[in-house]
Amino acid sequence: MLKPTTVAEIDRLSGNHKNNMNLPIETNAAFITRKHFEEFINELPADCDALKICFVRFESDPKEPGKILDAGNNLTQVSLIFVPVKADPVTWNSVEVSDNNSDIDNNSDIKTLCVCEPGVDDQNSTGLYWNKNQRYLC
Repeated sequence: MLKPTTVAEIDRLSGNHKNNMNLPIETNAAFITRKHFEEFINELPADCDALKICFVRFESDPKEPGKILDAGNNLTQVSLIFVPVKADPVTWNSVEVSDNNSDIDNNSDIKTLCVCEPGVDDQNSTGLYWNKNQRYLC
């Protein structure tokens, strides 16, 4: 799903993964259709020279059946968010970049590509794979 995401939200979703390392990880692979990926690439800000790929866990609601498996603690299995950045390829220190070339803060919107975000119908443009018999479309 292509969507604006704040730096704070990216940090929170990444924290859902980093702060819950005891949860199981069943994700074997993530999928993005070429068309969807090209749409994302074509919308990258001009000063973007790399993509940061964040490991995340989205919040899940146990009352809502989801297309992405729940891992526990009301969090999903591991997924990905692609974030446009300006990066140093030696240290890989990076800063997020946006369309308006302004200074980025925690409330700045960054165009991201989210894989299998719960509650969002991206028309099967992304997917996660657990084993050869199951592929959860999102």
